Amino acid sequence: MNAPQHETIDQVIGRVRGQDGVSPSITVTDIDGGHRITIIDAAHPSGQTVDVMDGTDGTSPTITVTAITGGYRITITDVQHPEGQSVDILHGAKGDKGDKGDTGNGIDHIALTSSAGVVDTYTVYYTNGDTWTYTVANSSESSADRIIYREEDPHPSGYLGNAVNDLQTALALIITWITQTEADWGDRISSLESSRTTDEGRISTLESTATSHGTRLTTAEGKIVSLEGRATTAEGNITKLMSRTEIEAGSVTLTNSQAFPFNDSQVTVPLVTERASQNYIVDYEVTAAVGNVGDIIVSAKLVNGFKLEYTGSASSVTVKYQVFGGMA
Repeated sequence: MNAPQHETIDQVIGRVRGQDGVSPSITVTDIDGGHRITIIDAAHPSGQTVDVMDGTDGTSPTITVTAITGGYRITITDVQHPEGQSVDILHGAKGDKGDKGDTGNGIDHIALTSSAGVVDTYTVYYTNGDTWTYTVANSSESSADRIIYREEDPHPSGYLGNAVNDLQTALALIITWITQTEADWGDRISSLESSRTTDEGRISTLESTATSHGTRLTTAEGKIVSLEGRATTAEGNITKLMSRTEIEAGSVTLTNSQAFPFNDSQVTVPLVTERASQNYIVDYEVTAAVGNVGDIIVSAKLVNGFKLEYTGSASSVTVKYQVFGGMA
């Protein structure tokens, strides 16, 4: 018998080894309206091709926002929805009520603080501790009219007839005259009493002169009574005038949410004390601002309030105001 033949390991590997593989190659070339992809591999040595054409131009969507009752409507229009799709976004529910604001600033009292000649100075004391000063100019005539003007006004247009000052001056002159006259006659009478040898004719003359002076004293007393009456009338007129010039002050912050040149800062400022007419004056001062203020405008004056606004681009303006007159 023949002995069995045994293969080496290399012989076995050589017998079962396959053919070498072929890696595919891919090329891309431009063609009219697109690209051509060519793939060459062992099964397709001449290559396989596939053409990939360019797609049509797309259409960008359009988005519009319109105001509706209670909110806004967003509309999106694209290729798939040429008539548009809409979604409504409504305002949220009203928020909780805010905290109570700070206490306002009012007038505590008004006091006469100084006098110089015919000019009286009054000071207005506010509840927050601030003060404001104005003056009252009194004329030398006996007029019952009074005009109040600001301390910085160099040319006041009218004056108060200072009947009270006139009265005081007249009374002082009359009292001085009476006192001097009484002193003179007292000296003369003392001299006559000490010298009883003076003849009766001279005494009669002196008595006659004394009677004449008595008549003058009576006339002076009548003038005093008349001046006192005029003083009472002047005091009444002063009281009326002070009631007509009641001052109301406060502060308000105006805000603007619009872009320049638009502005929505107008607010209504109510008056605590209702005026008798719309003929009152609103004085104002800007105490704080965020941005350009422009002009401050006072409009729509009514007996119970007025409107206040500014024309600039500021987002916030704080205005301190004072209201004069309109009480008669």
